[in-house]
Amino acid sequence: MSLVSVLEKEVGALGDLHVCELSSRRPLVSRLRRRAGRFTCSEYFDGVPLGEVVNGVQCQDVQRLTYASASFDVCTPAEVFEHVPDDSRGFAKLHRVLRPIGRLVFSVPIVSAVKLNQ
Repeated sequence: MSLVSVLEKEVGALGDLHVCELSSRRPLVSRLRRRAGRFTCSEYFDGVPLGEVVNGVQCQDVQRLTYASASFDVCTPAEVFEHVPDDSRGFAKLHRVLRPIGRLVFSVPIVSAVKLNQ
């Protein structure tokens, strides 16, 4: 939840911005939905055509986004990139859909090597 606080500190109120979150089931989604002027969220559903809506959520793959170029002021793929096979391609697609002065704020979980080896 601190992501929204930091974002608002950096860009100001989100009420005039179009924000995109590439997940649909976190508390972050609820908070962004309440604060952003426009809010778009999506989820990757295996086997579902990109752009199709499932239970009110659009299917998107960060490596092959179907959104128009320069669609969003802010993208917040929270805990998404650890699932993306080609990070560079995903970041390039996000760069394409962000407006020229858009912001990308993302998070990834960090797991220590000690935990991985246990």
